[in-house]
Amino acid sequence: MDKTQRLKQTGPFRLHMLKTLAYFFAEPGKSRQRVLFLILVVGLAIGGLTLLLLNQGKALPAPGQNGTSAVPQLGVLYVSSQVALKNLPVNPAVQGLVITEVKPGSSASQAGLLTGDVLTHLDGKVIQAEDSLLALLKDYQVGDRLNLGVYRQDHTLTITVVLR
Repeated sequence: MDKTQRLKQTGPFRLHMLKTLAYFFAEPGKSRQRVLFLILVVGLAIGGLTLLLLNQGKALPAPGQNGTSAVPQLGVLYVSSQVALKNLPVNPAVQGLVITEVKPGSSASQAGLLTGDVLTHLDGKVIQAEDSLLALLKDYQVGDRLNLGVYRQDHTLTITVVLR
């Protein structure tokens, strides 16, 4: 029995795979590119299959459903007050988080927070320049009211925000 007959006995899939591999290595100049492409395709297929198996075909629950808790959002982008910003001059003595953007329609927008405001306190707790707003809000729920200490143009304000 020759090699071709033995391969045919092992099944058409195996023969097809060997033919495919022979095609990839047939041209020496392009074989490297083809192998890299094959590795990429196989990797993507394995990754997709892994996600499918982990998810088992079920839709992922939305935040706040099935016992998971959603971390409320203020709707701002910010940087540390230690970061020097040319377009947002901040008093170097003020520590906190400098708002660089307020998203329209967000809790922050409705409460009246503005770009350039420095968040200095959260319900009486001092906000440090290295703090993460996400970490600070993790213990709150959507709908909670909290008081923010805000430094704006050499004035200290207290602004009440309803979290979403």
